Amino acid sequence: MADANSAYRLKDIEMLKKLDNLDLIMIEQPLEPGDLIDHAVLQAQLKTSICLDESIVSLDDAEKTSTYRI
Repeated sequence: MADANSAYRLKDIEMLKKLDNLDLIMIEQPLEPGDLIDHAVLQAQLKTSICLDESIVSLDDAEKTSTYRI
């Protein structure tokens, strides 16, 4: 597992895709905490799961991420 602590932006997607080769269990919080839609967009491009933990504070937040999955 890797905890990214919001260190990346969606523009870093090509570099984040390289993490798939490490067979991680998950990447925790790669983007800004409130950036739920971009996390969903990123997840659709990765095989490694993204963990949002404290970023999901409501049912509405969870629904936003699932709505934007490809």
